[in-house]
Amino acid sequence: MPNSKPETSGTTRLLTRFLRLLLPVFLLASSLGLYVLGAFTFGDERANIAMRIGNLTARTANAINKIPDNLGNHQRNAVLSLLLADPAVACAVIVDENKNVLAAAPARIGCRGAETAAQAEVKLQSPAGSSLCVKYNLTELEDRGQLFRIFTLMALLGSLVVAAAASWFSFRVTVGKPVNALLSAIRTTHLLGRPTKVALVPDDELGSVIHAFNDMQDKLEGESRRNTEALRRLDYIYNETPALMFSIDADGVIVHASGHWLDETGYRREDIVGAPLQQFLTVSPGEDFPTVKRTIVEAARPLRDIPFTLTCKNGDRKDVLMAVVPDIEADHVAKLCVLSDISGLKNAQVELRRQAVTDHLTGLPNRQGLFEHLSSIKRTTPSEVEGCALLFIDLDNFKTVNDTLGHAAGDQLLKAAAGRLRNCISRKDSLARLGGDEFAVVLHGLRQPNDATIVADRIIKSFVNPFRIGEASALVGTSIGIAHFSESENNDDILRLADLAMYQSKQSGKNCVSSYSSDLTAKVVSRDIMVRKIRDALTEDRFVFHFQPIVDLGTMRPVGMEALLRLNCPNDGLMAPYEIIKAAEETGLIGRITSWGVAEGLSVAQDHLDRLADRGRYISINLSPKQITFEFMSELISRLRANPRVAKSMVFEITETALFRQDEDVSGMLAELRATGARIALDDFGTGYSSLGHIHRFPVDIIKLDRSFVSGLGHDSEDSRRRRALIKATAALANELNMAIIAEGIEDNESLGVILELGIRYGQGYLFSTPMPGSVALDWLDTFDSESASETNVVRLNRMK
Repeated sequence: MPNSKPETSGTTRLLTRFLRLLLPVFLLASSLGLYVLGAFTFGDERANIAMRIGNLTARTANAINKIPDNLGNHQRNAVLSLLLADPAVACAVIVDENKNVLAAAPARIGCRGAETAAQAEVKLQSPAGSSLCVKYNLTELEDRGQLFRIFTLMALLGSLVVAAAASWFSFRVTVGKPVNALLSAIRTTHLLGRPTKVALVPDDELGSVIHAFNDMQDKLEGESRRNTEALRRLDYIYNETPALMFSIDADGVIVHASGHWLDETGYRREDIVGAPLQQFLTVSPGEDFPTVKRTIVEAARPLRDIPFTLTCKNGDRKDVLMAVVPDIEADHVAKLCVLSDISGLKNAQVELRRQAVTDHLTGLPNRQGLFEHLSSIKRTTPSEVEGCALLFIDLDNFKTVNDTLGHAAGDQLLKAAAGRLRNCISRKDSLARLGGDEFAVVLHGLRQPNDATIVADRIIKSFVNPFRIGEASALVGTSIGIAHFSESENNDDILRLADLAMYQSKQSGKNCVSSYSSDLTAKVVSRDIMVRKIRDALTEDRFVFHFQPIVDLGTMRPVGMEALLRLNCPNDGLMAPYEIIKAAEETGLIGRITSWGVAEGLSVAQDHLDRLADRGRYISINLSPKQITFEFMSELISRLRANPRVAKSMVFEITETALFRQDEDVSGMLAELRATGARIALDDFGTGYSSLGHIHRFPVDIIKLDRSFVSGLGHDSEDSRRRRALIKATAALANELNMAIIAEGIEDNESLGVILELGIRYGQGYLFSTPMPGSVALDWLDTFDSESASETNVVRLNRMK
């Protein structure tokens, strides 16, 4: 057995050490015991011999004392010779007081030359002054001592052998077998790598040790199972975690890589283990790879977000960030590296970046993209900046197309408009969409200041032809503002200057080009002042209504009044609505103004029911197309339903733009509004898209002819004749559709006569009255009613200046 020798050697060494300790102690203890036993035993024997010799000497002395003097020394010698019968007695002598020998045994020799160990001496009575001296030795005792020592040694050796044998046997039984079993379990655990318990468990202290060992093995086995499971999970996590993990040594050589690393890169494990980092990773431009590598391999603490580019097996490159974790168990020499693939994130950032600077509808740069382009111009040479100009382009009438044909059609028009703009500029120029219907063009390399105007004129000409959108067509123009970069040191300010110039084009009648000049700033300041006045008026309730009567042209009776907006400015007095409405529409304040107007009109109608509704008259209020929304109209309809008398005295004027909107159910909301008893008037008829061919589709009760349509009807011109024919046809059709027609802007009797001849029943204008404050207008109605009480047909109107 391969394990027998180690086991035997182990227990033999243990037994040898045990015997080396046991036998000397046993020999010392046995020798000491035997020595003490011999000392006691032979000490008693020596005392016995001395007592025996003493007794013998005393008896002999008594005998000698009885010998008469006359018998002489011969008799004494005979008595002394009897002492020699004791084997211990060596010799005996009788000496006088002068130590002269009187008698001796053996005869004639006495004690001369005798080797003795002790003597016994007794005083004799006869001869007087003499003494008996008996000398003896311990030869008997020494012989017996020799035999005792031989026996003792033999007994000691025998006991030692027996003790050694007994110790060996006892050790093998009580210690050797359990220890060998314990050693065998330890070696099995070491060789197999799994805990092994001892089956033999004696009922003694060694058994307690084996019990403790088995308990320890149970714990180790449980810990081993847990460690094995943890290692299995760790290995699974290491290889299956969707992160590129690998380990490197102190030289930056890869020593291990996860399965996911291999899957993502396409390498085999043998391709990467033992390969240096630089074979797969490259640093960002401007970075030094050895420096970065040294930072990694010398790191004593975790590192984060080290950028690299990873080259895969197929040549693909990934942007990654490396995290480095030193192995504290390996004295920070080994490093665990984790690569996070941020290629998707970078692509997303690029895409987000592209989306942030790109208009999603047209694919052009947006406002942010334009600003970045303007910033890049700052980094060019002064001569290049001098040759740049910015065109601010706004599409004319786009809102009308968007409202009438819908947002989808508007989007198609914007994309087509972007295509036309792109065809008008060179490749080195930049086109951007700022939002809505606004575009910007940055022109580069201009040699003459009017080169920008030439490009702008080219753009205007490109918009002459209408856009085909499905089955419909739309005609839009362009209002363009030009600002040269030489006019401002701040490139970002160029856009504002071009915007001012575009605003001037709008003011000049649209579809034209304007270049920036310093006086445009004053106009913008003026508009800002107007906006501030509007805001203050809304906050401080400075808006008021002036009312202009609407009369029955046959009887000259007032049938209603149109509420016209005025702003009562503390500094400028009463302000007309044209500039107010224009600024409000440009800044988005028109909604708040319309809400105020509707609320004020309903209030006037409610407060003067006796002068209006009860006498068959109405108040006409203008609604902005932007306010015709579900929320606003629902609230208005609810208020009118709650007060039917007020509803019957209300007329709401709308423009054709509102009717053609497709983002809201305008027709449905107007139908609900009419169901309350209120009426709808189509304002500014003849100035937009309206035609007799679809007038019957309008959900309106009244048509108001625009003043531009009525003015100069009495002139003998082709235009006047055509307008008269159109008005006559409109009147006939409206009469068939039970619609009333009101002619606006009647300012002289000639125009009134023509209007009456064309069959128009109602009119309003300065011929009858100028717009009047509320109290004046109501007094005017009262005056009219009192004067007309006595007349039955035609009433004379007092014209209000």
